[in-house]
Amino acid sequence: MGFILIAGNLVFGFLDIESGWPFACYPTFSDLATDRYPSIEYDILDAQGVEKHKTVYTLVSRHVGADRISGLMRAIVNIKDVERRKVKLSALWQELSQEDQELKKAQEVRFYLVDEYSDPAKQNLNPIRRQLVCKIKL
Repeated sequence: MGFILIAGNLVFGFLDIESGWPFACYPTFSDLATDRYPSIEYDILDAQGVEKHKTVYTLVSRHVGADRISGLMRAIVNIKDVERRKVKLSALWQELSQEDQELKKAQEVRFYLVDEYSDPAKQNLNPIRRQLVCKIKL
């Protein structure tokens, strides 16, 4: 039985299958670590014209773990097609605004792709880059 389990994990490892049942090969350590990480932030504009800055992590982390949020951010950031990314960000907005009454009052939301340093010594320099990628009128 032990041989079957070890052989199964070896096969999944060689095939680079990160998750599966009953075997998994995670983490693979196949990504190169960098001193930066991409993220998504957004600003909302309310009916009075007041702009408020928000991050996805602060809202969603109450319901979903940080690893899942990071995966979601990477998936959206890696979308190159502008229209497809807008669809994903609109779906993210629907999820975010269901839980927060303040967000339901927003007239416009602006999503930004953000690059930040992961090194704690450099975090006072964040953000490195903040680029507007989607504007949604509500």
